Amino acid sequence: DAKLYTKILARRLEGVLPCRVQSDQSGFIKGRQTHDNLRRVIHRIEKVAKKQVPAMPLALDAEKAFDRVEWSFLVATLRHFRVGEQFIAMVMSNYSSPRSRICVN
Repeated sequence: DAKLYTKILARRLEGVLPCRVQSDQSGFIKGRQTHDNLRRVIHRIEKVAKKQVPAMPLALDAEKAFDRVEWSFLVATLRHFRVGEQFIAMVMSNYSSPRSRICVN
């Protein structure tokens, strides 16, 4: 089952992701919450207002960004973080040639 396989791969990454992914990235990292980023934004707004520093808010939305990732970029990124070739092959086998099967009774 693809979901089970993906879950196994994700669990293998759980231990190393927090030290490899910047603290601003809250999605899909165990122990990080999106409200942490909201709290950070509110803190910055208060700091800017208190110091009366000219500033402009900017919001970026990367919804469904994973669906648009170039596979070569994903592989290069995994290699950059020294992820083993065997693990990279397992990840790519799940995404490079996805298959599904329908069983009709």
